[in-house]
Amino acid sequence: MKKEPLKKMAAKLDYFVQRMDNLCRLPETAYQPEDIADPP
Repeated sequence: MKKEPLKKMAAKLDYFVQRMDNLCRLPETAYQPEDIADPP
């Protein structure tokens, strides 16, 4: 099993966690479902 897909999954998960953290702190400005669903 290659490690690259795992790294990508980890990166997506990390991004998701950061987004959720932002949601908890700034719900009115950070709530952007499309950004959470489709990270850069």
